Amino acid sequence: MRKYEFWRALERSRDDQQPHHRAKRYPLQSPDLKAVANDLIAKAGHFRKVFDPNSKTAPELGHAAVVLLALLRERDELSVMSSAALRARDEAGIPDASPAEAIAILNFERRRLQAENERFGATRSSTHG
Repeated sequence: MRKYEFWRALERSRDDQQPHHRAKRYPLQSPDLKAVANDLIAKAGHFRKVFDPNSKTAPELGHAAVVLLALLRERDELSVMSSAALRARDEAGIPDASPAEAIAILNFERRRLQAENERFGATRSSTHG
């Protein structure tokens, strides 16, 4: 009886997937990573509902979705930092440098200006002191 229920549940899950297009059935082919994460979460819930709730597959799918969402957040943060570096590079007038080179150049310039400012402050206080 248990085998019959398993195969029946499997057939129902296939029937549920019929109206979906290929990207829904094979989420890793979807170009949108957020959609992939949402599909993994949905599949984890589906595994819990259709198969054994204590199955190892459902938590693994859920964990994969959480990791993917964390990677998406990290990608977005890196994109913001890269855009800021490119903007700073362009504003500083060094358009041929890579973002990493621009950051190094700007850090060097910042340190040079700070040292100059400290020297100016030291000479100014010694003449007025």
